[in-house]
Amino acid sequence: MRFGIIDLGSNSIRLVIFEGLSRNPHVIFNEKAIIGLARGLNESGNLNPAASDLAITIVSRYHAIASGFECGRLEILATAAVREAGDGSAFLARVQAAVPSVTIIVLTGNEEARISANGVLLGNPDANGVIADLGGGSLELARLSHGEVTESTSLSIGTIRLSDMSNGSLLLAKSIVEEKINKIEWIIPSKYQNIYMVGGGFRAFAKLHISETNYPLSMIHNYKLNKVETRRYAQKLILAKNSSREKFQIVSNKRLDDLPYVAIIIREILRAFKPEQVIFSANGLREGWYSALLPEAIRQQDPVISAAKELGARLGRNDLFPDALLVWMMNIDINLRDDEKKLLIASVLLCDVGCYDHPDYRAEQSFDRIFLQNGAGLDHVVRAFLAVVIAIRYDAKLTDRFLQGALLLLDERHRDIANQIGLAFRLAFTLSAGIAEILKETKIESRKQGVVLVLPRSNTVFPGEAIDRRVGFLAEALQVNGFVETV
Repeated sequence: MRFGIIDLGSNSIRLVIFEGLSRNPHVIFNEKAIIGLARGLNESGNLNPAASDLAITIVSRYHAIASGFECGRLEILATAAVREAGDGSAFLARVQAAVPSVTIIVLTGNEEARISANGVLLGNPDANGVIADLGGGSLELARLSHGEVTESTSLSIGTIRLSDMSNGSLLLAKSIVEEKINKIEWIIPSKYQNIYMVGGGFRAFAKLHISETNYPLSMIHNYKLNKVETRRYAQKLILAKNSSREKFQIVSNKRLDDLPYVAIIIREILRAFKPEQVIFSANGLREGWYSALLPEAIRQQDPVISAAKELGARLGRNDLFPDALLVWMMNIDINLRDDEKKLLIASVLLCDVGCYDHPDYRAEQSFDRIFLQNGAGLDHVVRAFLAVVIAIRYDAKLTDRFLQGALLLLDERHRDIANQIGLAFRLAFTLSAGIAEILKETKIESRKQGVVLVLPRSNTVFPGEAIDRRVGFLAEALQVNGFVETV
């Protein structure tokens, strides 16, 4: 089944179509139009007339697209501009007349904040800190404590609204934002480890920083910056002149004018909440709406394990092999911490991704597929770790050029562990060809003298040069001696 949502925002209108009900949303269509519905709202009290007319056309187009994709459910969520405009009701009547079969929901500020927070929680179920969702007409803030939304508020300082209110004065804009944020009663400075930033303006900020720093992954979702670097880059954008901002062509021209106001809002959020880290999220209102559709059993799944299971099941050959491989791995002393054991489980679920690719390119193609896979709960370190493991399983080496970007995201410990797990997988597939029953005939374990592969005297598994070599590679990675024992 397919589910569509039209996000009728203050700056943009977007259609997103999800396929199925999954812990990691599968988006099969995503289109937006930036029209500035809230432009002039602060002065006139009404919606931008030209944008209102265009919005009717866009909504009609999105309805036709959703019908073409056979969406079983389509809803329109209207936010700050529509709920606050004097002509908001009249505008919605026009929208409803254009798409009479579609449900339109006008969200309050607190509802918008909480739904956006639920979108963030879909990928970060144990999130602690504050979500900040910036739109054209408002800034929604919600406090998260161990995956629960405990406080929320909505401030009328979206990028369009702030530009209009300050009449182009960045100094005045700063004062307006500072005054609004200072009135939030539930702020406790330095008590919020993370700020989760949602919305097009924040995404543009992250996109520019990724490009300027040559970061190895061009993916905004779960991009992380410490507070010092975030503050520094925000100040840079505030001070940038129009001429220098012209080089920022990786974001749309309509976003460029918003950048100084986005940067001011970021600076004031950092000042007020004093977080240690900023995490940019591609999940927000639309994903929060989608998460409410999920059965509780799906919502409770771990997002990393769920993403790995989906990809592995779709691209693997044998559903029984991952479980057998995990049991086989348990006696190898890789010295995993409790928080790292999930990485091993996810790696096992992905162990056969790439089996259908060209044999000369399996390492690189499986690496790309995992590094860039869909997964709301995969941060960049987890992506890099899992991708490196499977590349090593397909005979890649840590010195291979295509691995270098991902390796920059891993510390030395996790580079070593990824290599060890990948080499163990390589040995397991050499022994068993990916057949669970064959692998179960063998045993590998860490002993005082080193790592020992125990082989049965059978017609399905036999010792040889290839196995000896792979045992040696694994032993070298573990910094122990390696042995093959036949019983």
